[in-house]
Amino acid sequence: MKLTSSLREKKRYVKFSVDGNFSSSQVKAAIEGSFKDLHGSFGLAEAGLQFVKINKETGVVRVNNKTVDKLKSAFTFIDKINEKPARISSLKTSGILKRVI
Repeated sequence: MKLTSSLREKKRYVKFSVDGNFSSSQVKAAIEGSFKDLHGSFGLAEAGLQFVKINKETGVVRVNNKTVDKLKSAFTFIDKINEKPARISSLKTSGILKRVI
């Protein structure tokens, strides 16, 4: 049975930038770790983070529409990745992937 659009969880795509030279796995681990530290395991599961695309400088993550602000707050608490100074900031948010990329 297929869910109607009103019952499905809505998603948002958040484009972010990374200041520093890090691998995609290091950036993923830092974002998930910061989110889990702030909002717990339940908050991380509720957000449903899925990394769509990550380059050396930018990336796109898919998140539940009700937890976009929680994700952006997790970005602000990341100041180091592997003991190197880093900063992650959101650039753009949209409900359509093409508009973010």
